[in-house]
Amino acid sequence: NSGIEGEATMKALTCLAATAALLSSIASAQAPAPAQPASEDEAAITALNAQLGETWDASQRGQFVYLGYHAAAGAMCNNLTLDPAKVSKVLHDSFLADVDQLSETDRQRRREQVIGDLAMATGVFIGLNSRDKPAFCAEVTKERETLKASSDLFKD
Repeated sequence: NSGIEGEATMKALTCLAATAALLSSIASAQAPAPAQPASEDEAAITALNAQLGETWDASQRGQFVYLGYHAAAGAMCNNLTLDPAKVSKVLHDSFLADVDQLSETDRQRRREQVIGDLAMATGVFIGLNSRDKPAFCAEVTKERETLKASSDLFKD
């Protein structure tokens, strides 16, 4: 009889394991999947924000996106030229306003961080828009006309 009992125990354990596996797969199937970015562009901006988030607050991250977008357009579009005074003001107001209170070493680190992160943001926008440069330049030009150049970083 012990052979029959052992066989019954094995069947019960096998059944229990199968049920546990089934319940586990049902639970994982019902768990919401992480939200996927709607597009490659959105994924790149999300990755950029994550990288910038290690150092900068949300407002500063937004400024890097703003600066990177304009810098990419200035580099890619023949009809758009960045205004150094406007760019300098945004950089100073957003990232360097308190730089005089820092030690020389920390001032240098901050400047290097800003330069590196601005280059990264610019590179993201150049990469995203290099597939269709004419469309990107037309979009930026149209936005500039719509906004009456009030909030862009280009020369008038």
